[in-house]
Amino acid sequence: MSACEENDQIGNFLKRFKAKMTADELVFANRKRNLDGIALLGLTLDEGERIILDLTEMNYSSGPVEDHNGTRGEVWTFSTAVASRNICIKLKLDERKAICISFHPLEFENSFLGGEHQ
Repeated sequence: MSACEENDQIGNFLKRFKAKMTADELVFANRKRNLDGIALLGLTLDEGERIILDLTEMNYSSGPVEDHNGTRGEVWTFSTAVASRNICIKLKLDERKAICISFHPLEFENSFLGGEHQ
């Protein structure tokens, strides 16, 4: 797949995810790591949603991959910076909803691939 085709695929996923997110609301997976990560960053869930809405192809890290728990839907990973902290955001789109399955600071600074978010 060419870089242009890959960019189109990433953009298409973000467009579909954001449309589902704004129509049906975003679901943050109820995982301690996510909730602790959002709190550690000093963010509200609404601010987390805004950061997700601001993601672009430039924030892409990897995907799509199947969910490791075996449920349907594709998982994509993005990264960005918030308050000078690099964060990992994993998004899943299934038939019914847009899900943020991960939203937390990156453990390793050198794995950061995305852009700065103000």
